[in-house]
Amino acid sequence: VTVDAVIINHVDEAPLLIDQAIERALQYKKPVYIELACNLAGLPTAEPTRHHFGFDGQSDPDALAGAVAHAAKVLNAAVKPTLVAGSKLRAAGATQTFRRLVATSAYAVASMPNAKGFISERDPHYIGVYWGPVSTPACSEIIESSDVYLFAGPTFTDYTTTGYSTLIDKQKMIEVAPKFVKLQGKTYQHVLMNEFLVELEKVIRPNAAALEAYRRIQGEAPLPQSSEQADKKPVSTRYLFAKIQAMLSSETAVIAETGDSWFNTMRLKLPEGCGYEIQMQYGSIGW
Repeated sequence: VTVDAVIINHVDEAPLLIDQAIERALQYKKPVYIELACNLAGLPTAEPTRHHFGFDGQSDPDALAGAVAHAAKVLNAAVKPTLVAGSKLRAAGATQTFRRLVATSAYAVASMPNAKGFISERDPHYIGVYWGPVSTPACSEIIESSDVYLFAGPTFTDYTTTGYSTLIDKQKMIEVAPKFVKLQGKTYQHVLMNEFLVELEKVIRPNAAALEAYRRIQGEAPLPQSSEQADKKPVSTRYLFAKIQAMLSSETAVIAETGDSWFNTMRLKLPEGCGYEIQMQYGSIGW
């Protein structure tokens, strides 16, 4: 559950152990647990010293070069390559880098459900949420028919794959994790996601074939528009979310709770700058 857990039983241990936990939280982008005895909570401790947190180091240069060359070779030879944004992009600090790769490559790009909002829904390359059989209309057809798809920061769980019903072939997938890249049976360790995406952008060739295919078959399941007649009918889920859609702006954020809201908020079209938060690690209401 955590990448580190510390128990503070003595005041003089507090600075070291708390700093240790913070350091590991920043390094691994995962939770830590700090337990502090209640009879120590109000006691003074040593004055803090200057300290820098969060240095992740750099990629292994050989592994980075190998991963970039291998991925570029596969992508540049593909007929209809595509990109998919995953939730770990944000933790790795690579969201902006991924957006630049989208623009440079001209590939069709989708978001996994727990990464909705990472790519602007007004981006001309954006084709919607990839969520297997409940994807945005035409999105799953484009992604699953692609001969190569690059998933950046994905989490493959029963929730994000709708019960593992997505039709993803691992042999066609390039998986870019925060600290490794995996493709065609090879794993390149100690490759930081941000550095990999920066270097890949330099050698990728534009290919809009998948995007053009999407535009030929794209569909939409619009929410109902408010009208005097509709306003007099019993409140339905579609009607409710049409009202929510009308409330959204660049100054709002959507927080999607576990359950039905997962599916209904996926259909919302987020205005530029509208935030979106969703939790798909476990089915706990009140996350």
